[in-house]
Amino acid sequence: IIADPSLLNGHQYRVTFQYQDTVAKTDLFWNLKDLTTGEDKLIMQPVSEAYQPFNPIIDGIQWVLYSPSPGIEAIVEVSNAQGPLTPDEYDTLGAPYHGNNVWHNGSSPNDANQFYISAGGGTGDISRIERSISNANSHDFELRFTDQDSNVYLWWYDSNQWAYVPFEFWDVGVTYNDASDDIRLLTGGYSGGATPGQFDFANTDPWQGAPATDWIYVRKPLNENGTYQVFANDVISNTLNKSWWSNSEEVLSRITICDLGGARTLPEAGTIVRFITKKMFSPLDTILVTASLTAISQNASVPSFYELKQNYPNPFNPSTTIEFSIPKAGQVRLEIFNILGQRVRTLINNDLAPGNYRKRWDGRNDQGRVMPSGIYIYRLKNKEFSVTKRMLLIR
Repeated sequence: IIADPSLLNGHQYRVTFQYQDTVAKTDLFWNLKDLTTGEDKLIMQPVSEAYQPFNPIIDGIQWVLYSPSPGIEAIVEVSNAQGPLTPDEYDTLGAPYHGNNVWHNGSSPNDANQFYISAGGGTGDISRIERSISNANSHDFELRFTDQDSNVYLWWYDSNQWAYVPFEFWDVGVTYNDASDDIRLLTGGYSGGATPGQFDFANTDPWQGAPATDWIYVRKPLNENGTYQVFANDVISNTLNKSWWSNSEEVLSRITICDLGGARTLPEAGTIVRFITKKMFSPLDTILVTASLTAISQNASVPSFYELKQNYPNPFNPSTTIEFSIPKAGQVRLEIFNILGQRVRTLINNDLAPGNYRKRWDGRNDQGRVMPSGIYIYRLKNKEFSVTKRMLLIR
């Protein structure tokens, strides 16, 4: 956030990230280095989960880095037996992800037998699935249903029985349309106390009482000794040395498929359920920032064109500054609107001489009431010129 444009120096900066605990991958911190001078400006600053208005200001820039905690953003059905879901099959929660939300919610009405996704044990809440979500590294995952029982499922938390099942789990990385980075994952888990050796609907979903499958745990390979093929070969051989266990790690846990249609059948071949994770910073990320030199003068010279600049700071709390330039004398209006287009504040509505101007907005409306968090539009307008920009108020 540009806190003081007069202090910008043209230097280039680098932001890097590191875990305090590299094993548990918890407590993420960030460091700031001035690459122009080689100076470390900030060391081990915590990454917060929300915008922090009081973060440090270095060389005229307020450095704010925030990121959600590891977790699942959405679980959506993106394809069924007829192919990719069409917009008329999306529901409100699934639409932003081009699908139908199936977390504790029925799948597409066009499915032969509707289902939903839940979690085994406890109350069936999302935390049951997220036990090891920090290992996901912001990757997304797909549960893909096939037309034959060809995927190995091992009851590794029961009696190590195994069976072929008609679904596969894949790590799709950070892109959906590029299959080159997809990695097949290891599937197995627990019968839920019902029938180990048979992947069926012998359980009851604790969330809303529907018939539920065995619990699916998902592990990703860490190296070539933990791949799905190594896992499958070991399981099928019936010797089960489980060397792949230490060469893989859990990413998802206790997933259940719940029956809504009454047929107690798994979703049809071609159905894909996507597990979308929250995206966050990681030690693999690097951010480069160049603080461009900016000269600020108010009424020092007559500008040659109309201009409305981006407010600073942005996001802001409790106030922000708006700069603009006008080359001709005349009446000018500077107004603030909410996202619905309703005017909430008139900052300027009078004749101005040619020049460069600053105007502060304190986040209040014309009646002096504090406005809530959200996106606001500010507009500079006269007979010859009208331009709008957006800003973000965070309370």
